[in-house]
Amino acid sequence: MNLLLDPWIPVRDETGFRHISFRRFLCVEHESLEFGLNRDDFNLATLQLLISLAQVIFTPENAAEVRQRERTPLTEPEFDAGIAPYADWFEVRHPETPFMQSRGVGAKDATPIQKLFPGLPEGNNHAMFNPTDEVAAACESCVAIALFNQAMNCPSLGGGFKGSLRGGVPINTFVKGPTERRTVWRNILSSEWVGETYPPRDKYDVPTWVSPILSEEKIPAGKIGLLRGLFWQPARFEVIGWHAGICPICGGGAFALASGFLKEKFNFAILGTWRHPHGPRQWKDKGSGPEERYGSFTTKAPAWTQLTSMVADGPEAQKEGSSPALVVTHFNRVFDSLEPLDLIVGGYRNNQAAITDRRHERFSLAHGWKDEVEILRSIIAEAVEVKDVLRKKTYGFGKNVGVPGLAERAEESFYQTSESALHRTLREMEWDEAPRVRRELTAALCRQARAIFEDVTDSYRTDPKMLKTLTMSRRSLERDLKKLTQGEQA
Repeated sequence: MNLLLDPWIPVRDETGFRHISFRRFLCVEHESLEFGLNRDDFNLATLQLLISLAQVIFTPENAAEVRQRERTPLTEPEFDAGIAPYADWFEVRHPETPFMQSRGVGAKDATPIQKLFPGLPEGNNHAMFNPTDEVAAACESCVAIALFNQAMNCPSLGGGFKGSLRGGVPINTFVKGPTERRTVWRNILSSEWVGETYPPRDKYDVPTWVSPILSEEKIPAGKIGLLRGLFWQPARFEVIGWHAGICPICGGGAFALASGFLKEKFNFAILGTWRHPHGPRQWKDKGSGPEERYGSFTTKAPAWTQLTSMVADGPEAQKEGSSPALVVTHFNRVFDSLEPLDLIVGGYRNNQAAITDRRHERFSLAHGWKDEVEILRSIIAEAVEVKDVLRKKTYGFGKNVGVPGLAERAEESFYQTSESALHRTLREMEWDEAPRVRRELTAALCRQARAIFEDVTDSYRTDPKMLKTLTMSRRSLERDLKKLTQGEQA
């Protein structure tokens, strides 16, 4: 299966599920087409893979060409001319340079293919609802998406294996368009932007499976070209066990299935941080210069708590700050008239090599948001402050009465009950009414915080030994919440 030639893109519309080719995806407008896998993370990885392919093969010259490509599908002659130099690089079972793999991997035992699907158990890692052989095999399409997702978005497979260029489990952010094809083009950088950020395209700017990383190699991040970085494979994998059958992931029967892969440890070092265009960055100056990292989900906090760092640069001249994904900044400049902003956010949360949580969300920011970033920032900050007050008071009560875990329960409940209100406010905001909307939102969140506090402490109201402590904690909560609402009214 060749990603540039064969039907491999999993899609769904009113006719049902099927696979379409890269040519059909870029050359025909499909109004009702959506990515069709049952896992939101793999649909996002499919989008990211398509963006990466279009970026390196069909890089527009300037902003005007980006806008034209977004409006109008490619012609088939344009497509065929564009892919011609790359046809051998994206073959999943190529005899010498298979997509995202290495030939001749030295491993005694094969790893089950299920290991490439984050969140599912493997080996002795049993889960309540997922058996260890749930994915005994996967088709070429699903394997290609899984290999790409593992390399770009997942932690390493453990000690001795390298992770992605962004490290850990980075957040991805993309701008959503009215169709999947137009979504891809809204996240493509023009040559002007590519030239300012990445080294010129040369013979070294090829995928790592075409020109492999050398063992113990020390690689300056600034020397990694855009093509090589977008398809960076830090691990040595070789997919094996190909046979006929029906894929348990997508249900497709047109491809061969693989049952496992070989993996091999090898070491190298990246010197510096590569500027990946798909994720927001954060930095902090600890005195010896800024330390940079990519945004990630390190706690149970939902994506809205980091929203401003995903869409706007942080305040200047401070010791810590943030910057949106390059594709989001590019969109905001190139498509200035296309508002509101519809943002796709996705990523994992991990515990070392294990995935513990999947996050995939959509945000819509009302028309005019770019001129009201400080208001947007204050709305998010005030919501977080309400949560902090609730957590602090619940934690204090739990500590005083010897009941652990209450603060975590309260925090999780706050995130669940507040999310719809935050989304609705951001989506429907009338910016000239922002002061009133902020007051009403803060007041509503404070009411939710009070209700959550009462709920998590309900079973302790009738205990005379705890009643005094509960009363004091409730009064303290009320005092601090009133400060927030009174501050809004001032």
